[in-house]
Amino acid sequence: MKTWILVLILLVITCPNAPAQCLPVAISVADYTTQKPLQTQLFVRLYGQRKPLGNSNEAGRLVVSLPCSATELIVEKQGYRPLSLPLTIGQQSAIELPYSLPLALMPLDQQAIDRPYSQSEQKEYVLKSQKQAEKATEFRLFKITDAITSASIVAEVCLFYTKTRQKNCFTSGNTPTEIPFEQPDIVAIEVKAEGYQRYQGNLILETFEGKRRVYEIKLSKQLSIFTAYIKSDQPPKQVQLYDAVTGQTLEMKPAGLGQFTATVEASRTYQWRVLGNKNQVLYDENLIFLAGLNQRAVAVKQAKQTQTPPPLATTPTEKPLFGNTTPVVYFEQSTYELSPQVRLQLENWASWWRQNTKQKIRIEGHTDNVGDARLNQLLSENRAKVVATYLFNQGVADSCVLFRGFGPHRPTAANDTEENRKKNRRVEISSLPL
Repeated sequence: MKTWILVLILLVITCPNAPAQCLPVAISVADYTTQKPLQTQLFVRLYGQRKPLGNSNEAGRLVVSLPCSATELIVEKQGYRPLSLPLTIGQQSAIELPYSLPLALMPLDQQAIDRPYSQSEQKEYVLKSQKQAEKATEFRLFKITDAITSASIVAEVCLFYTKTRQKNCFTSGNTPTEIPFEQPDIVAIEVKAEGYQRYQGNLILETFEGKRRVYEIKLSKQLSIFTAYIKSDQPPKQVQLYDAVTGQTLEMKPAGLGQFTATVEASRTYQWRVLGNKNQVLYDENLIFLAGLNQRAVAVKQAKQTQTPPPLATTPTEKPLFGNTTPVVYFEQSTYELSPQVRLQLENWASWWRQNTKQKIRIEGHTDNVGDARLNQLLSENRAKVVATYLFNQGVADSCVLFRGFGPHRPTAANDTEENRKKNRRVEISSLPL
């Protein structure tokens, strides 16, 4: 009996159930409007299941390590819209210092009459029995806007009527869409727009006087954050982030010693620069961000001679790597896990790149067309990022690597057979001149 007890104790010690921790983060949560810190509950999604991560304190802070396999960070607080941040971690962080991660929650719209409000705030309600004006019809105009800029958004709006069980979907654009209502009802509202978090609300209509009103529904963008740690013998004078296409400058906010953060857009190319105290360029890199959390850590030294920042990079002409062939690695369906064979391929290619420092590396992830297109887009981005991370760990300079995902939109073969779909579940690698 004692032997079995000893075996069980050893199993508990040597086979822990806790997932491996990869990325230390210092999370701070605040009210979007007032910037006051919030005590919140935080969760991560692991293998499709939601797991508690911890609670932010009275200062809105929580320092914690995110699991390597986590795919989503979820922040919740009663009275606020929940926040979802996609995660693609995969590999152990190169630094022990936690990355700064500032988050903001938007207050929920409370239940009201004749105004959309958050569905989670629905309380038990019985429509009042009122005499309607003869043939009275209420007209409501739906205007969908960005929560930050108030600019109009093209969005799909669906109304679900409680009484008739009918569904009415329409597209709202720059001009508000007018919808007639002919009887009292409690109507569910769902709004979806590309690049934004989904809105779910309710509407109580019970007084009919033949009037027109405008409903404005504000959407929060699907959050993508760039958080960077810059190790330097002296604090950098400026950290700049440019949209490589439009040239627009994004503010990178200081978030502690050597820490900087910015809100970015996924799948866009940016140029990131670190300037020294004499405006010399200490670091310069092109980046393509994934949806959710993106982190970078670099070490720089103050240069002695002043340099003028180079012009924004233009798209270079692609050159094939290893002669006329393009290196390709393949993946099993619905995964972004590197097989032992692929790891060996990458190690061999990394050896070539370490000796050819005048070449940039472009990594492009792809999927077949099976399943949800949005999930396939995320899967392709994860495949590209995992390959890039593995090359980083093999000594390839991260400043030389560009990576992005294209989902199912660039197949190399028709998706008509399983054999052809296997060819589309891939990452292609090509070289570009610096």
